[in-house]
Amino acid sequence: MRQTTQRASVLVVLALLAGCSSGEAGNSSPDQASASATEAKLKDQADRDLAIGEAYRYGDGLTFTVDRVEQVTPGPDDEQPAVGETAFRVHVTVANERQQPFDLAELAYNTYDAGTGESARTLFIEAGARPAIGKVEAGNESKFTGEYATVGRNIEFALIRSAEPPVELGDGPVWAGSIDD
Repeated sequence: MRQTTQRASVLVVLALLAGCSSGEAGNSSPDQASASATEAKLKDQADRDLAIGEAYRYGDGLTFTVDRVEQVTPGPDDEQPAVGETAFRVHVTVANERQQPFDLAELAYNTYDAGTGESARTLFIEAGARPAIGKVEAGNESKFTGEYATVGRNIEFALIRSAEPPVELGDGPVWAGSIDD
């Protein structure tokens, strides 16, 4: 019994020591605490299934976030959704923490109707669109949008780092949510 208590005490002390950083406990700045929380959140996403608003970071320092999905009303000169379809826009942020620029042409992405699994139809809507073109310089971030139409309001947005379509669900991170999440 005494030996079991000693082992338990040693394990508790080791766990406490492992939880401390190289500095004294409780002496981290708010930025360090926030960064640690973000790191933990990102590390837990190894399965690549994400909700709208969650970030996915590749090991080389590129981070992608689907910020929101909003319903949009196309203008008179824009491509219109078919009867029964909802036009929507997916907002994406790319943060580049690498030492070299990242060319957005290396991305392939698509949106699917979560109910049917069918690919959402791409729309060409000029007002408010931010195409995924150009480069994200080292230490910077860039935002882009994709405009689509689908019958359902629940969507899945799939992204892979490849200029070779088609983008299939499961090839990279997938964000799931509803239009106007």
